[in-house]
Amino acid sequence: MYFSNSELVESLQRDFILPEKKQRGGAFIYFAESMPGFAHFNCTDTFQMIYVNNNFSDYFGLSPNEIIGKDIQFFREHYCFAEWKNKVEEIVDSAERDDEQKFFLYIQKIRKTEKSEYRDFICFTQWWSSFQCFLTYNIPVDNLGNGTKIINRFIERNEFIRNNYKKFASLTNREIEILRLIGAGKSRNEIAKILYISKHTIDNHRKHIRHKLEIKSTADLFRYIYTFSLV
Repeated sequence: MYFSNSELVESLQRDFILPEKKQRGGAFIYFAESMPGFAHFNCTDTFQMIYVNNNFSDYFGLSPNEIIGKDIQFFREHYCFAEWKNKVEEIVDSAERDDEQKFFLYIQKIRKTEKSEYRDFICFTQWWSSFQCFLTYNIPVDNLGNGTKIINRFIERNEFIRNNYKKFASLTNREIEILRLIGAGKSRNEIAKILYISKHTIDNHRKHIRHKLEIKSTADLFRYIYTFSLV
């Protein structure tokens, strides 16, 4: 285990790492060292690396001393930074409210080098006010066994939302309402009666929906309905 300064090392060892200490931090450290993913502590203000487990340094092909002390630039180089930055804003807000109960679960794309392809990790992050730092554990999605298919569907859904949110946001409230009724299995005639509008108006709305969402098939239509939780 490696840390960036002696005072923090002493404090973490006293309260978190020693086996006789039955505290959450100690449990996390032993969990982190025994699982297939990697773990790290980061300072709140600069995101400087304070602790990394052995799997973390092995994954990036760097020695622990090369990683410890690195700041936000490390995340720029190895993480899908736009996604990471959005999640960090939520985590920082939790820290500002001193909310240790808030626990973040999310998918993060991480790569070994700037030339490598991204790999999906499921991440768990919590704010620790005692040390003014974040505690994060990352496990590769493809190491989750039977859970991989579920996680992959979750990733695909998130990517679909990111790629198509602007199209979906262009829909009017009426068009979204019609999509919701289509998802509920309502026919053209039933929708017209429910909304007190003509069947011709329904047809026009459907044309606008297909045009805005660039829909080419009924399957595409229902993918939007299910992905954006309209049913």
